[in-house]
Amino acid sequence: METSHGVEGSVSGQSSAAAESRFPDAGVLAFAHSALAQRYEAHLVESPPGYAILEVSDFNNRGEMVGTAYRISGPWAAVKWRADGRVVQLPQRRDIHGRVEPTFNAYGINDRGEMAGVWLIQQGTYRVAIWRKNLMMEPNDLLIDAQRGIWGVGWGPGLWVNDVGQIAGRGGNNQQSGVVRLDPVDIGLTLIGFEPSRPGRRNVIEGNHATPGGRVSILWGTTRGEPAPLEQCPGAMIDIADARLAASGVAGPDGRATISAIVPTHVEGTYILQAVDHRSCEVAPPAWALLKMNN
Repeated sequence: METSHGVEGSVSGQSSAAAESRFPDAGVLAFAHSALAQRYEAHLVESPPGYAILEVSDFNNRGEMVGTAYRISGPWAAVKWRADGRVVQLPQRRDIHGRVEPTFNAYGINDRGEMAGVWLIQQGTYRVAIWRKNLMMEPNDLLIDAQRGIWGVGWGPGLWVNDVGQIAGRGGNNQQSGVVRLDPVDIGLTLIGFEPSRPGRRNVIEGNHATPGGRVSILWGTTRGEPAPLEQCPGAMIDIADARLAASGVAGPDGRATISAIVPTHVEGTYILQAVDHRSCEVAPPAWALLKMNN
């Protein structure tokens, strides 16, 4: 009697004919067989200059990878490898003194290109970051108003972002802690994307859930400070200590605002952005963007 190894295409000791009767879609069966026997072509991806050690943490189905780039001594950075092998340093935030936080790790990436990671505040203390469309944001800033300052997600084993944008990690509220899952809620003025160009050229910023037909302004600066009232908008508070107006635009009928601004030629580095809806006086949570001369 022939074993399963003696008959080409057999399954669990059955003949090929029996296998075909149980699996009428021969293409699926052939694909499964070829996937097990596939070979590989190696590609060396790009390394960011100045970093000696690279670590890959996650890989999505679009061929994008995320991880961390380490120096032999000193700070390290969260990085993404594009599908073409090019490496991109992800935006980092600045501390209250305007200095760029030096230690970021990227741990997860989903098929939409959203990424999750952490940065080190002090020894043993981490905060969670997410990156989407060239912006870095803090999930705890994105909580709905009723939960902001009460709930939070922190770093721990199993920090992930899935393909619908849910984030899981350790965290809790004021009464208890454990594993927390953050579910996306499609409400509230939010910055959703940044398309960087070189300083001296136009950079495009996108916002969502503004008042249709209302004016939306983009504020920018270098330092996050204590929330401060915004003139001409009662109740509105901004988080940028040295806020300046970048540009304004009008939201479309769907509440989306696409605003372009020419960044001064001398500007390069990490900057904090916020959007203001002047009709509702709503302010978007802060986001961090990276401007580089070689974008």
